[in-house]
Amino acid sequence: MMERLRQLEWRVMTTPTREMMEREEELLGEEKRVRRLLREHEELDKRRDEAVVMRAEEKALRLEASRCLEAAERTAEAIDDLRRRLDALWEKIRGLRGRRDEAHGEYVRRLREMEGLREELRRLREEAGRLRAELREMERRREESRRKAAEERLKAMRREAERKLREGGKLTLEELRLLYGEEPR
Repeated sequence: MMERLRQLEWRVMTTPTREMMEREEELLGEEKRVRRLLREHEELDKRRDEAVVMRAEEKALRLEASRCLEAAERTAEAIDDLRRRLDALWEKIRGLRGRRDEAHGEYVRRLREMEGLREELRRLREEAGRLRAELREMERRREESRRKAAEERLKAMRREAERKLREGGKLTLEELRLLYGEEPR
């Protein structure tokens, strides 16, 4: 088209004026038509270039969309994996909660049992203290009773020694000691 336009312009410039006048309208019309076709052709080239650019952009966008889709799929898989792991952890937590509740129940039971045993120990200590006091009292009474019995026996032996002495009987060394107020050996 450009070539045709140059040819026409060359003809107009090189054609003698008389010929030119006769064909001027025809040449001007053809020039107009060629210029219009040239503009249309340039417009088509421009649109074709835009279409090529748009196709390239479309391909780039498709590639980007494909990468984004793959990334979204990987992310979804990672989320699913994390969700499975989280569910497994929750299951473990539930199991641990059950064990914790059992352990706490056992702890409370043992604590109550220990409190009962402490109360029983306190009661037994009180009982042991009371029994020790009774035992000391019994020991004191027995000792008192033994002492009184020994005193009574000594008094009886002294009376016997005094009777023997009054009657003129023979006295043993122990009987003499009793009469003199010494303890027998």
